Amino acid sequence: MLLGRTGLSPVLVGRSAALGRLRSLLGGVAAGGAPGPTIALVSGEAGVGKTRLLRELGAGAPIGTVVLAGQAEPGSLGRPLELVRSLLGPHPFDARADLPESTRASVTAIVERIGDRPGLVVFDDLHWADAESVEVFERLAATGPATMLLVGTYRPEDLSRRLPGGEMLGRLERRHTVHPVHLDRLSRDEVASFLAAVAGRPAPSAAVEVLSSRTGGNPFFLEEIMASAGDIPLERLVDEPLPWTLAELVAHQLDGLNADERRVVEALAVIGRRVPFDVLAIVTELGERTLIAHLRSLVAAGVLLEERPDELSFRHALVRDAVQSQLLGRERRRLHERALAALIESTCATDFADLARHAAGAGRYDDLVRLGRSGVAHYLAQGSSFQALRLAVEALAEAPDDVELLAGAARAAWLIGLDEEAAEHAQRWRLVVTGTDDLEGRCAALRQLARIRHEQGRTTELWALTDELESLIDELAVGEERPRVQAFLAQAHMLNDHNDLAIAWALLAEAEALRIGADAVRAQAMVERGSALVMVGEVDGAVLLRDGSALAESAGDLVTATRGLNNLIGSVPLSLDERRAVVARLNELAERSGFTMLGADAMGRTAFLEVHAGQWEAAWNAAQTSARPSQQRGHPGEDWATGIEALLLIEAGRADEVEARLLRPPESVHGRHWYSPHCVDRALRLALLAQRGGADRLDVDLAWRAVEELVAEQSGSELDLVSIEIEAALALGIDPAAVRSALGGLRPVVSGNLGGLLEARLRAADGDAAGAAELLDAWLAAPAVEVVSAATRAGAEALLARTLLGLGDTDRALVVARRGRDRLAAWPGWRRDDLDALIRRLEGARSYAAGDTELTPREREVAALLADGLTNAQVAAALYISPKTAAVHVSNILMKLGMASRAEVAAWAVRSGVARAS
Repeated sequence: MLLGRTGLSPVLVGRSAALGRLRSLLGGVAAGGAPGPTIALVSGEAGVGKTRLLRELGAGAPIGTVVLAGQAEPGSLGRPLELVRSLLGPHPFDARADLPESTRASVTAIVERIGDRPGLVVFDDLHWADAESVEVFERLAATGPATMLLVGTYRPEDLSRRLPGGEMLGRLERRHTVHPVHLDRLSRDEVASFLAAVAGRPAPSAAVEVLSSRTGGNPFFLEEIMASAGDIPLERLVDEPLPWTLAELVAHQLDGLNADERRVVEALAVIGRRVPFDVLAIVTELGERTLIAHLRSLVAAGVLLEERPDELSFRHALVRDAVQSQLLGRERRRLHERALAALIESTCATDFADLARHAAGAGRYDDLVRLGRSGVAHYLAQGSSFQALRLAVEALAEAPDDVELLAGAARAAWLIGLDEEAAEHAQRWRLVVTGTDDLEGRCAALRQLARIRHEQGRTTELWALTDELESLIDELAVGEERPRVQAFLAQAHMLNDHNDLAIAWALLAEAEALRIGADAVRAQAMVERGSALVMVGEVDGAVLLRDGSALAESAGDLVTATRGLNNLIGSVPLSLDERRAVVARLNELAERSGFTMLGADAMGRTAFLEVHAGQWEAAWNAAQTSARPSQQRGHPGEDWATGIEALLLIEAGRADEVEARLLRPPESVHGRHWYSPHCVDRALRLALLAQRGGADRLDVDLAWRAVEELVAEQSGSELDLVSIEIEAALALGIDPAAVRSALGGLRPVVSGNLGGLLEARLRAADGDAAGAAELLDAWLAAPAVEVVSAATRAGAEALLARTLLGLGDTDRALVVARRGRDRLAAWPGWRRDDLDALIRRLEGARSYAAGDTELTPREREVAALLADGLTNAQVAAALYISPKTAAVHVSNILMKLGMASRAEVAAWAVRSGVARAS
């Protein structure tokens, strides 16, 4: 349910346009037909009426509409899925623990609640929302049902890009059609309408002027002043000593409370969220019966709300803020102390962010640092990286050189993708431990900083740090840190394609970790060695990646487990079913580990899985979901989605929609990942030119040069992109010899799985039809074909069918073409259209060869004239028929003969004697 009382005004004033727009959107989803959910964002300052607007929308929703609405509160950042829990509400079996514990489960729960009915889903106050609830909102925006209107509200002044909601809104507006609804303060005329609605008669102009000036047109402040005025007539309001600020208004309201009621209100203001009854009783030091009586009075007066049994909150956050501002510093500190003690004693003791806030408010800074350490470890362990970072930064303000906090902040920022911030914390960490006896701490700081430098593409600094690490290995005592350093050196070399060195370091780490029983370290070494092995084409690396990931998970290192599966799915031959299983597991581990960046990677893998299966629409939807927090890093998240979307649009033949997603400046990109925008641009630029046709030669040459650089730098990490590059290059007339030369630098894992197809394309371009057919037959029959997408396989079958047609084997060519067409049943676009045309041509050729169809005498006349080089118009004039009829004859001739061009018909007419006979 939406929070807050209905308000004094019986009608919603000044919001008719906004309400009408939202009702229109809700009516649209009820009618169905949209490709996905409809998204609206309602913005406006505090007290402007966002929640009231949405309450009116929900109340007037069409019959049968499912309304789910939740509201975030200050402090929600420390409570994962808090907003979603508010939205789903109390469980019918009174089992709050049964509510979803993951973002994917939350999305599923919301979608199941809606079913096939129209749905209105509201995320109120996104500026306070926790990262996990924000992710649920974004996933619903990408994959929710078409019958859902998804609404988010926020205060622009409180929503920065450093908050989960702010980062998400930027991506959302780039990737989806979003309907913005902004609420301004009420105008003077709207204030007059409000007063008339409350009083039941027109308001005097003097009262309108005073109240419009006094409140600035803020509806909430206006309501509070009217409520405080009580039964005073509108005419007398001009002479009343009304408060000028909301704080004054609240102070005036508090004057009417007795001492115990004030104690309750002030305690609630400091605790600052929905407060359990037992906690409030401890803080206020009031007995249960007395407290209940006061709460009943405060709820009746409209000051407080009981949203759930035994949970109280203020009617509006502005009232809470105003109450808290009235407290003396000593009063606030005393209440924070009591709240801290009460929460520690209650079941809320795992809300470390809230505990730390009370410790800071109480001036207990040692406790703040202690809670910060515990909280950062807790949030990292449960995969809440954003919360871990915020808490670490808050505690570091009091203890800037605390090693545990610096380590936690650096790791959390790295997991999220905030590389600049991660580097700052890691550098400070390194500085603090340098010169101390803590050699293991020094190595740990170096490892973290070196990994961050890799993400930033600062290779020189990366190798300087690894050299320092290598120099410290012999000084380390027997223990986990020594093999950890060795495993990291293996990782650094693997990430930079130094695979022999990576394998050597990983073997050292595995052996030493095995001796001391350090399973988590051994698991990391196995993952690094397995990754290096598959990069040089050793399939045995897949076993190491699977085993290393499983061992890492059992040892509690979910980040390494996630990395292992990511490298497995991206680098080795797997069947479609295996890929589905690995990707599903990868998505789960990425979420549990809080590895936000690799989580985006995992969602991108899901999209590629659908590409692999030939499911265009499913791949498009998954690409929308993969646009998750890219934050400051230049990959993967949105870059995954950008590349996949561009690929899908090119495949669908929608070239005019591609350019906005491609051709971004390379200087905006970190590193050399194939899925970064620059590399995707280069890989797909040729395909875009080929699809448009008639491209300028200079553009083609420049695009091909970029592809040559890409192969040299990256060695083609994604099989389907390499295939697309080469297919487009040959279609655009790039010299096959130049293509063959460029492909010499492909990684073994690519050349081993794709080499047969690429060489077949080159032989076909050279005119060696028999050699091309032999290679294609072998490649399509090999197990390695399972690693490429349905579109790539269908493209190979189209090429084989054309080659077989050229060799005169029409029957087999038709079988192959139909098989390729079947693969593309859910893959619209030019490939399917080309195969349809090829099948029609082959069917016509086979029919003619079997004698089932012969040219009519008139068609033979037309064929003879085509042999003379006449156009359709000239044929029409020669035979005294219309040009349209001539065109029909030409089309029939092409179909019956199974030919693709007028030139083929002309050559056939000469060979068969039709031209001479005429």
